[in-house]
Amino acid sequence: MKKLLSILAFVYVVLWFSLSALAQNLTTVSASNIQDINGAKLAAGQLCFLITDQNDIPLSVQIGGGGQALKRGYCTSVVNGAVTSFTVPNPANTQPAGIYYRITAKDTTAGQEVLRYTQVAFAGATFNFDNYAPTFPSFIAPMSNATVGNLTINGNLSVTGAMTFTPSSLLASNATINQAANGNDAIFSKRATDTSPTGNFERFRNFANSADLWTVDVTGTLQAGTIPTARLSGTTSGPFVSSSANPAATGILRVASGDTAVVFRNNANTADIVGISKNTSDVVSVGGSAGITTLGPVTLGATDAGLSRSAAASVAVGNGTAGDSSGTLMATTVSLPSTGLIKLGSSLGISNFGGQIAFGNGTVGSTSAPLQAGSAQLNFGSTNGADLGLGTPGVYTLGSNGVRGWTSGAANVSSDTGLSRTSAGVISVGNGSQGNVGGELRSTRIAATYNAAGTLQTAVHIVEDTCALGTNCAVTLTGSAAFTTASSYRCSATDATAASAVRVNQASGSSVTFTGTGTDVISFVCVGN
Repeated sequence: MKKLLSILAFVYVVLWFSLSALAQNLTTVSASNIQDINGAKLAAGQLCFLITDQNDIPLSVQIGGGGQALKRGYCTSVVNGAVTSFTVPNPANTQPAGIYYRITAKDTTAGQEVLRYTQVAFAGATFNFDNYAPTFPSFIAPMSNATVGNLTINGNLSVTGAMTFTPSSLLASNATINQAANGNDAIFSKRATDTSPTGNFERFRNFANSADLWTVDVTGTLQAGTIPTARLSGTTSGPFVSSSANPAATGILRVASGDTAVVFRNNANTADIVGISKNTSDVVSVGGSAGITTLGPVTLGATDAGLSRSAAASVAVGNGTAGDSSGTLMATTVSLPSTGLIKLGSSLGISNFGGQIAFGNGTVGSTSAPLQAGSAQLNFGSTNGADLGLGTPGVYTLGSNGVRGWTSGAANVSSDTGLSRTSAGVISVGNGSQGNVGGELRSTRIAATYNAAGTLQTAVHIVEDTCALGTNCAVTLTGSAAFTTASSYRCSATDATAASAVRVNQASGSSVTFTGTGTDVISFVCVGN
């Protein structure tokens, strides 16, 4: 009998310990006085428990005795400040152990959170929320020179959010950052992202907070601030990139399209002088209004053409080497002053001579050299005429208004005689006006026309032709064949068929009739003006 009782007692003890251990894997939560500060109890709401770590980050844990707690809160209703008891995992028996709870209460009538505790710790079979006494970090008075003095931090300082120091609370003499050890970073910072990063690593502003004094953006570029060159030592390596939009992609000095690359101060210290710039047509300009000086030749385009100094006030066009003058100067217009000279060799030149072109010995105004055209054609567009001079005769072409006048020389100073173009293939000898035919052409090889008294007959022309009697011997003179009046010309006629007489009747300057025998052919010649 005693043995049976001993066995029963042993079983009871084992079961009691097992049930006690099972019961302590869960903690029973109760509360009956969730209220306002004036004692008014929360009429309708929720009380929620959520497992977190020491940083208030939600966790999933293993419940003591087995099972997993999900990473979400458990909520129960609050009625008149009280809740129906419920159980949560006992922090002492979870894996990991030592968890915390975030406890919140919500007023369901107002729809807002009215209570929040974080890092709540407890252990055991029960937890009466009415008796929970929260603990908070000790409050530290704001830092000031008068009460705190210098701030010394040994180890790491971790700050979440912004740290702001007003000018009165932190002075330059109070802030000292020492390198912890050789090789360490005294100040370290990293940007939030490498994908389209924006913002600044450093930004210092003036007291009025109206302008940046020193700004380094998250690309490591100095956006505001000045580094005096006197503070630089050693060799400064490029590239040096303009802060303007779209700078050049290559080169040591990289400037944007609208930048002035190099600027000098003038000697009087009154203005800047642009050294190198570029316009919107991508043409690069070198030097300012005072000009530029080169110590050697200037090569243009390829290396086989250039300008150089050949002597004082002399520029040579050549192959790009100093002094070479083997090149060709090509231009649509070359303008020279009135005292200008185009020199050909050492003893020939072209210059201005009283408003006329002079061909001479290479000095300004000399007319001693002839103009030889050879078989070339000379074209004169001026109505003033020109002397062709000596040399092999060429062809003299008159334009539509061209007049060749004899206006120079002691014997020919009058301007009342000239040649001009009348029409295609027709030259007029006249008084020097274009188209005038009142002049006279004389030559020992050309027969002149006189009357019996020896008076020269002017403006004479000759008409010769044939006609057939009875058919077309009533002749009409047209165009250049016509004469002025019936008495300003004389016609002679001969019967070309037989030895018969022919009668001439000059009815007008443009009409003459021949009569004779039968249908004979008549040959006639008329002379007059």
